[in-house]
Amino acid sequence: GFFKNSVRISLAIYGVCTMLSWAIKLWEEHTSQEGKYADLASGFIAQYTSPTMLLSGIALFVIFANLSLPRPMEKAIKLISPCAFGVYIIHAHPLLWDRLITYRYAHFIEHNPLVMMLLVLLTALIMFVLFSAVDFIRLKIFNALKIRQLLLKIEAKLTGGM
Repeated sequence: GFFKNSVRISLAIYGVCTMLSWAIKLWEEHTSQEGKYADLASGFIAQYTSPTMLLSGIALFVIFANLSLPRPMEKAIKLISPCAFGVYIIHAHPLLWDRLITYRYAHFIEHNPLVMMLLVLLTALIMFVLFSAVDFIRLKIFNALKIRQLLLKIEAKLTGGM
């Protein structure tokens, strides 16, 4: 039915957007050597706000929304998924991104592709666990300070108790 087709269409959209992003990035790198179209892809196509990234995100959302997983895997995902946004916010913060992440791992490219891939995955896993722990601590502090209740009171006052 509709959902099977929407997953297939979403997979196709994701694949096309990914290939298009890479093709434009490669084209930009090739033409920027000649001084033309400098930073088109790095300034636009590779950004989170580019049309290909937006469509890819929507396609992935549709794909994952229609997944049916075994119960243990579903429980594991429900356990770690609340951390994902916190991990994103922490790692995307300019202080961390500019001082601790950017170019820090460029030396991975000196290894063979398999070792490089394992280093990238291990680094991503370590960052996810570390930043999840930071977000977990933030959540505990917010709970101890009753931030949610405070925000609900502020919301009620601002909206007139609607």
